[in-house]
Amino acid sequence: MDPSEARAPFRTGPLALGLLFGAWTTVRVFVGHPYLTVCSWIVSIGLLVGSFPAPSAAAVKHPKSPRLRRIAFAAVVCLPALLRLADIQPDRIHGDEILTGYFSATYDLRRTDFFAPVPADPMAWVAQFPAPYFVLQKLFFETFGASLLTIKLSALPFVVLAGAMLFAIARELVDERAAALAVIVYAFFAPSAYLDTLGVHFISSTAA
Repeated sequence: MDPSEARAPFRTGPLALGLLFGAWTTVRVFVGHPYLTVCSWIVSIGLLVGSFPAPSAAAVKHPKSPRLRRIAFAAVVCLPALLRLADIQPDRIHGDEILTGYFSATYDLRRTDFFAPVPADPMAWVAQFPAPYFVLQKLFFETFGASLLTIKLSALPFVVLAGAMLFAIARELVDERAAALAVIVYAFFAPSAYLDTLGVHFISSTAA
C-alpha cells in the first residue's frame, strides 16, 4: 500500500465517549426524560466525528496558491445560494411554507422536547417531522424576524451547506474539477432551483 494512502486508526477515546453519550441520550429519551439530552446528543456527534482519523501528512496536498483556492471554493459553493436568492419571489407562496413557518415561529425552545415530532398534534398537519429544521428556522426568525421573505431566506443556509457537502464528496471521489462541475450542475438544476426557493424542509410532493 502507498504510504500516502495509509490511514491512522480511529481514536478510541472519543469513539467510546461518543457511543456512551449517544447511548445515554437514547435511554433518557426512551424513558421520557429528554431534558438536556440535546446537549449530550450534540456532544456525542462531535466526539464521533472527532474519532475519525485525520489524513496523513503525506496524503495532504498543499496547493501553490491556497488563498486563490479558498476564494474559488467559496465562489463555487455560494453560487447555488446566490442563484436561489436572485430567483426568490415573495409573492409566490406555497401553503406548506406558511405551515412550516408557523410551527417554527411558535416552537418553544425552552419547554418543547427536542426529540418530539413537530407538530405535537398529529392531526395538525399531514405528517409529523423531526425538530432540528424548526429549531434552526426559529433561531433564524429570532435574528431576522418572521415574514414571508425570511421564511424563504431561511432555506439558503441549507443550500450553501448542500453545495459544500457536494463539493467535498465529489472532490474525495474524483477531483476538484469534478467537484466544481457537480456544484455548478446543482446550481442550475431546475427542480432544485425551484424547490430551494421554498421555505420548507422537505421536497416530496411540494412541487405538485
